[in-house]
Amino acid sequence: MLRGGTAGSVTTLSDTGDQSERAIRRLRLTLHDETVTNGQKDSRQTATNAHRVTLANGVREHPTQNGPKYYGVVQRTGSNQHHEVMAREWSANHLEEEMKYIREVRDSLEKVRERMYGQFGGMQQTVEKLSREIKAANSHRRSLEAEVRVRTAALDSFDQMNSSLITANIDLQKSLLERCQERVGSRDEMKTLRKSYRDAERKLKETERELATAQAENRALSLKVESSHEASAQALKELSTKLQKEYEVRLQEEQRKHREEIEALQAQIDNYIKRIEQLEKNAKIAEAKIAEKDQRISEVERLLDCMGREKNHLMLKLQDCEQKLQQLDVTDHCSPAAARRSEEVKEEASELRERIKHLNDMVFCQQRKVKGMIEEVETLRSKVAQKDMFISELLDRIAIVECENNELEDKLKYFMSVQKEAEKRVNTREIGVGCDLLVHRPEPERPQQQPQPQPPVLTQPRIASMPPSRLDYSLLKFTPVQYSQMLQSHPLISGRAEPTESPTERSTEVQTSPVSPTLAQSPPNPYGPRTRTGVYTPFMKLMEISANINIE
Repeated sequence: MLRGGTAGSVTTLSDTGDQSERAIRRLRLTLHDETVTNGQKDSRQTATNAHRVTLANGVREHPTQNGPKYYGVVQRTGSNQHHEVMAREWSANHLEEEMKYIREVRDSLEKVRERMYGQFGGMQQTVEKLSREIKAANSHRRSLEAEVRVRTAALDSFDQMNSSLITANIDLQKSLLERCQERVGSRDEMKTLRKSYRDAERKLKETERELATAQAENRALSLKVESSHEASAQALKELSTKLQKEYEVRLQEEQRKHREEIEALQAQIDNYIKRIEQLEKNAKIAEAKIAEKDQRISEVERLLDCMGREKNHLMLKLQDCEQKLQQLDVTDHCSPAAARRSEEVKEEASELRERIKHLNDMVFCQQRKVKGMIEEVETLRSKVAQKDMFISELLDRIAIVECENNELEDKLKYFMSVQKEAEKRVNTREIGVGCDLLVHRPEPERPQQQPQPQPPVLTQPRIASMPPSRLDYSLLKFTPVQYSQMLQSHPLISGRAEPTESPTERSTEVQTSPVSPTLAQSPPNPYGPRTRTGVYTPFMKLMEISANINIE
């Protein structure tokens, strides 16, 4: 290794005394291209260059200096990545200088190593300090992790409470949606019933228009009959009988449709009544549960009072025992009787404390039970209130359906009376004017129907008067409280009607049902509301129950 020269590596080294070729030992050096350091060339480079041996055409040149010589092979890597091998020659002085330089380098390296070891001790101290800080940080981290665990547990409990509240809210929303769907279904049913009722009215008006046109034709034919007397009397009679038959057939068809609609409405009313009775039973069951809960609450309160009195009695005993202990402490402790007495009093005081503690635990448990029962009573009362609201809705539906049923019954009776009057008049008329048919009188305006134009009436109006609309006497006019007051002021005694009766028989039986003595003294009102035995009785019961319920 040359100082200030090209970097290389010496593989072997030998000191030869003679100049024989057999005693020569070769040294192999590796030199790199352009690796000479700047500013480190000295006088030894010139001396080294003077002792180099080059080979010219395979013949070694002999140096001019005397003394031992050292030869070596130097391997050099060129720029084209080819290895070049060169033979070099060094003198003993040069090698000594190189060895001296190596020793100096070793000494300097020893000094550097000692300095590094000194720095290593400081680094060890810093490492120990850092390890202590890391331990403190780890302990702080563990405390923070414990706090995080506590807070995560609290958050989990809050999440559970939130999920329970969400499930309860979802159940309430489901029940609300189900009731809304039921209400929408009932509204759809009412819409279909109203639509069918309007269709029937429209058909009746069409038949009335057809009847008016037939009557106009009949009047034209009557003029022809007056001009042609006996010639066209038979033809007019046949035409009038034909029109009468067509009218009767249509009237019977409409009557049949009205009866079917009335039966369907009555079946719907019976269904509503059954549902109301079921709800009434459920309400009675809930009231019985509420009464039972109230009784249990009163018993538990009585038990709590007894426990409180017993606790006060035990507290008085405990105070007496403590006073006795104080008196015994004041007296002489040397006597065995006083010591035995003090031990007995202490045991009695400890027993009294245990009994008081047990009573406190029992009182706490009973109070929790009372709180739970009170909450159950509140829930039952809320359920009863909801059922009462549902019952009131069903009663409103029954009132609406009953009004429509009454309207259909009135129209059916009206058409039957018209048919009977027509039959009577046909039997008592003369043959010449037997083709004149009755003209329907225009109906008076009703509160829920829009007036429609009627055909002009040219003949004499009928004498029978149209019954009033039953919508004026519907249950929709009354609130639940007003209706209950009305029922209390005018009680009715009636039984349930048979469901197999026809609508006309039901209406006649209801009109002839017995009433209270106060109503029997007054003259019967033909325009008053009918007494529905199948509707009013459960309604009266439910209204009385709902009026007596106290919802806090």
